[in-house]
Amino acid sequence: MGEIKFRFSNNTYSGSRIIDIDDYNYQTVYAMRADLIDLINGNSKKNDDFKEFFQKPGIYILKSYSSDSNNEIVYIGKAYNKPLGNRLKDHNRTDKIEFAEVVAFASLNKSFPINTEYVEAKLVELAKNCNNSQVENDQQPQIPPIITSSEINRMEKFIEYVKIILPLIGYKCLISNVVKNVAKDSQFEYKLKNYDATMIQSNNPLGFIVLKGSKAKKDTQPTLIKTYALLKNKYINDRILIDKGSYYEFKENTIFDSPTAAASVVLGSQTSGPAYWVNVNNNKTWKQNQ
Repeated sequence: MGEIKFRFSNNTYSGSRIIDIDDYNYQTVYAMRADLIDLINGNSKKNDDFKEFFQKPGIYILKSYSSDSNNEIVYIGKAYNKPLGNRLKDHNRTDKIEFAEVVAFASLNKSFPINTEYVEAKLVELAKNCNNSQVENDQQPQIPPIITSSEINRMEKFIEYVKIILPLIGYKCLISNVVKNVAKDSQFEYKLKNYDATMIQSNNPLGFIVLKGSKAKKDTQPTLIKTYALLKNKYINDRILIDKGSYYEFKENTIFDSPTAAASVVLGSQTSGPAYWVNVNNNKTWKQNQ
């Protein structure tokens, strides 16, 4: 992958920005809603590049958060044969879909525009299958009935580009909670102290993976912080954690962003993961192995 370059609208390392990746004929803009209209209209000279971007058709993802948690809410849309700026102004004028930020994608090559109908349909499908965000699209967009295999291949490469960009700006909607296959060789395997759960620290995919078949306690203690309590409830509702009577069992290899998150969800109480996961090879805790 080529070098990733960021250009910020306010000359600081935060807020709205243009993202370019060498070797890709696509461009991304990430914008806070408060900045959006100024960027679309190019209300200052430093916003000229943003204004030019928003005059192209493309794909966009609106993002907000639910009021009772940090759960991500997204709406995936397209600007088909019209500028992205016009479509996003429409969203900005209405409260039908609330959003705090937006990421938009456009092609730099006029000869090879984005097939927005195909990409919108595939991204909505992927986001719903990943089940890591609340997807506000009420209906599943349809893939165009007439599309060539070469066009499909080109758009699948574009979707891979989108998958690269989204985690860079904190979007989780295309990141799955579970992984089907985990290669254990050359990776760190841990058992949880006094409980039947196994965790792999993995570089592919990146994260801490509690393995399928591990057990989780049913009780949730008051000490468990709200974020982990909501995450555990989500896994129960999504049937990743299956009720086995006296305990829950992980139906899938499940990804966590830290050993503490994994241990806390398993034990149902606030737990220092680095001190509780023990390496099966040397009997040292995760913290001692660092």
